[in-house]
Amino acid sequence: MPELKLYLYSHSICEKHYNQVIFTNYFYNHLLDNPALKNKRAQSDTSSDDSVYEENDELYTETRCIETYECTIAELQQQLQEQENRELIIITEFQRNIKNQDSKFDKNKKLVEQWNS
Repeated sequence: MPELKLYLYSHSICEKHYNQVIFTNYFYNHLLDNPALKNKRAQSDTSSDDSVYEENDELYTETRCIETYECTIAELQQQLQEQENRELIIITEFQRNIKNQDSKFDKNKKLVEQWNS
């Protein structure tokens, strides 16, 4: 999987679609390599349609899980962006306060020099 990440820069697709392609491929490989599903596929050759329905139910459940994770990730990304914005506001406020303090310090320094002369 990491070696595929290198190709992201040479293709003109957004990160979301790139991740979707990679994750979909990974998901299909996971399903194909899953021993429990292999057993179910082997049984479906000799058993009734019930195993097909069970596989579909499991696939549906896993798909819903993935959709839930995608929603959670999107929400967390939004929260992270909002937190970064709040921190940027705080940093800007600190910088302004520092400039004000520097200005006051310079004024006080000049007043002290005037007083002493």
